[in-house]
Formats: sequence, structure tokens, C-alpha cells
Amino acid sequence: MNKSDLVIKISRKKAHFKRVDIEEATDQLTTLIFNALTRNDRVEIRGFGTFSTRKRGARLARNPKTGSSIAVNSKFHPYFRASKLLRQLVNNEKTSLYSVIFFLGVGIMSDELSLKVKNAIQESLDLKKLVLHQKLYKILVEMGKLIVQSILNGGKVLICGNGGSAADAQHLTAEFLIRLTSEVNREGIPAISLLQDSSTFTAAI
Repeated sequence: MNKSDLVIKISRKKAHFKRVDIEEATDQLTTLIFNALTRNDRVEIRGFGTFSTRKRGARLARNPKTGSSIAVNSKFHPYFRASKLLRQLVNNEKTSLYSVIFFLGVGIMSDELSLKVKNAIQESLDLKKLVLHQKLYKILVEMGKLIVQSILNGGKVLICGNGGSAADAQHLTAEFLIRLTSEVNREGIPAISLLQDSSTFTAAI
């Protein structure tokens, strides 16, 4: 694969970018690496590898045609060291899940990841559409009425949850006790989270 092939592949995967912009970005990247190496700096691309220079000392070499000795001055040579993850991928070795997820940021499996994110968002939208289509929101309205009536009658709201819902329970309790929004200040509404409630403690500060 050469530079032109690389630009074409990127433009196919990222159709919202103009090819001329991809070419410019590629040129800028290589130019930055060139400039860094000429200053004997190093360029590290996490998950991919490191570009650097290595100095080779002065030495005596041999002319392959005449066999005579030739004095060669010390020189800097460009050097690339592949990352551990890249070496493992090239050799089809097992890699840690963290390493693979980290490497997603530089393009590996990006299409598959994008599809998973898209599907998750679509599932959320489909559920909301179902709630609207079957008018399930009316159940939420009736629940709200029951809560209001209980509070007006001197009752209180007990909120609990398991796992991630436990955090939601703490959050909702804090909203009852502290305030609904930053624009609407009101007295606290009696509510208890049946959990250790760090959300309410910090929200009241």
C-alpha cells in the first residue's frame, strides 16, 4: 500500500471528509515526523509505535569492489520501534482487551465499533417510539399523580434500586430533597433512598 492507496481507503471509510483534506492531513503528519526526526526528537503514537533516530559511531568500512578500507563518519539513522500491541497483531498473538479497545482510537475495528454504537442509539430511540405509540407515558403520568397525592397527604417517597438503578435511586432522591432544576427553587420534598446516599450529601453542599 502506498500513500495514494492509504488516502483512498481513508476516504472510503470517512466519506464525510474531502479527499483533498485527507491528503493534506497525511502530508502534514509525515512532515511533522520528518521535522521531529531532523531535530533528533522522537514521535510516539500510542498503540502503533515510536519514530526516533539512532546515532551510529564512526567506523571503518570495506569497499566491496576493491576491498580497501574506508573511513565512515558517525551518522544518525531513522528508527521505528513497533508497539507491543502492533507486534502481537502482526503475529496473531493474544492481546489484552484493554489494548484492543485502546487501539480502536487509531482505526482498528472502527467500523464495527461505530455500528455497535449506532445500534445502541437506535434501540433507545425504538423504545421511546414504542412508549409514544402505545401511550405508555400515561402510566408515568398516573404514577406522578399518586406520588403527588401521597406527599399532599403527609406521606413520603421511598426509592430503591439494584445495580445501576441504585445510582438512579440516589439521583432521584436528591432531586426530591434539594431542587427540581436550577431555575426552580422550592422546599425539599420528603423522600428517602434506601441506600447509602452520597448523591444527596454532595448535592446539598
